[in-house]
Amino acid sequence: MSYSVKLKDSDQDRDYILRIVELPGIIQGNYKISRYPGILDELKIPLQEVLVDENLTDILNAYNDKQIEDQLTHRLRKKIIGKGNRKIVLFLNLKVDNPSLITNPSNLSNVARVINDIYYSNPSVDLVSAPNLICKDVLQQGINLYQIYMHLLEQIASDTEKKLVYFLPSYLSISQKESLIEWYRNKYGDDGLFAIDCSGERFSSECYKGVAVVYRKMRQIKIQDYGVYLFDIKPHKRTSKSSPSEELLSILHGANLVGPLHSNTPVPPHVVEKIHQQNQSYVKVFNEDTYLYEPKMWTDYAQAQIESDRKINEVLQKEILPKNVGSVLSQGIKTNFLDELRNTKKNYDKISQNSSLTSFFNTSP
Repeated sequence: MSYSVKLKDSDQDRDYILRIVELPGIIQGNYKISRYPGILDELKIPLQEVLVDENLTDILNAYNDKQIEDQLTHRLRKKIIGKGNRKIVLFLNLKVDNPSLITNPSNLSNVARVINDIYYSNPSVDLVSAPNLICKDVLQQGINLYQIYMHLLEQIASDTEKKLVYFLPSYLSISQKESLIEWYRNKYGDDGLFAIDCSGERFSSECYKGVAVVYRKMRQIKIQDYGVYLFDIKPHKRTSKSSPSEELLSILHGANLVGPLHSNTPVPPHVVEKIHQQNQSYVKVFNEDTYLYEPKMWTDYAQAQIESDRKINEVLQKEILPKNVGSVLSQGIKTNFLDELRNTKKNYDKISQNSSLTSFFNTSP
């Protein structure tokens, strides 16, 4: 699998950069990947994200239990029905429900075998991401999770023939992410698709740091043939007021593909009851005229998300991608959104003394 990434010039003030990724045969351009396949069909988006959530205990037990193995296989099959002509990129969340299990190297070896045989070897899956360990209890117990994660990756790499999407978990430090990037490069080459774990956070609050690490590291070694995918990103700030699209913000700051949000904050019972009583509620819907998410009254939450995803992708395909990128960015970006971009960039400059972040936002091709 090869990637051809073109760096396009920014506007005259160089307040942001635009990276356009071209992945021959898989992806061309920038997209928000919707959780609703109908949007992918309608806008001819060639990629579909499939997320599978499993407990580590079930994965481990499936190594010796045929019934559990069949249950996991059935759940995966239901996830990838109806993919059409799209390429499937598979993400696997493994909840560490028993931390003691992952400290045993033999267990990790068996987990890697199950992951390869059930998930990565499925003929309907085109791209596979390194697994994401959901492990808050593990971190609290002081277990060296990075060492365990690397051991699991080594086992997976020895078992699977597919090239992994370069997944970077959110709980790793900057130095650990740098080391993991080197491991991916040494194992699979420079032309990688990096998946930044946003853990349900907004790009402007947390995710930008993961993109910055990748961008700085690859620039240091003079590599441009890579793409950046944002996994589990919150699309906008949770507020009753209008707020900028974090997807567009991330695309303009170096991401190429933006996946749907998976981490949902629990809603208090009294709020749920009120929504049911009214049979409608305010939800944020993307406005293509302002590039903002704006509160509107909707009775169907899913339909509101479909409408937003459609509008965002239409903006990306019609306004962000033309050949005269510099002119489009200087004239086509709506005033409200551009002001927010610049304010965000100024905040980054204030809080960071790291020259690499400065170069990330002010680098010419």
